[in-house]
Amino acid sequence: MDIIFQFLKVTKEFVLTLFFSLFPILCGASVSAMWNSVDIKTAFVANFSYGEVFIYTSAFLTPYILTRLKEGASNLRREFCFYLFLYALFVGAFLFISVRLEAALSIKMSINQQVISWIGYTIVGATLVIWYFSIWPNYRKAIDTNKIQNKQVRDLDSGMSQLIGGEGD
Repeated sequence: MDIIFQFLKVTKEFVLTLFFSLFPILCGASVSAMWNSVDIKTAFVANFSYGEVFIYTSAFLTPYILTRLKEGASNLRREFCFYLFLYALFVGAFLFISVRLEAALSIKMSINQQVISWIGYTIVGATLVIWYFSIWPNYRKAIDTNKIQNKQVRDLDSGMSQLIGGEGD
C-alpha cells in the first residue's frame, strides 16, 4: 500500500511540474489561436513540432543530474537512465537547433515533420522515465530508526542470553 501512496505523491509532483513547465507553450498556443484561425490544440502540437519540447525536457532532467551526482555507485538501471538522459539531452538539442535554424535562416531544409514529431515524443518518453527514476526516492517512506534500534537491542539481548545460558532457552 505504501508504494501506491508513493506513486500518487510522485505523480502529483509530476503533474504540477508538467503544468508549470508547459505553461509557456500553453500561453503561446493560446495567443496563436487567438490571433490566427488555428485551434488551440493544433497550436499546442505545432509548438512541439518547432522544437520547444527540448527547452522543457532539459528542465525536467535536472533532478536526474542532481541524483546522479550525489550517488556514485552504478547499477544497470542507473546506467540505462544515464543513456536515456544522454539521448534526451543531445538528440533534443540537435532537434531544437535544426528546427530553429530552418526558421531563422528562412531556408527549407529536408526536415520531415513526422520524424521530428516522433523523435520529440520519444524524447518526452525518455524524460518521463528519467524524471520518475530521479524523484521516486524522495517520496520513499522513511525508516523508523527507533524500531530498528529496539529490534537490534532485543536480538542482542537474546543472543547474549543464549551465550550465557540464561533466560533465552
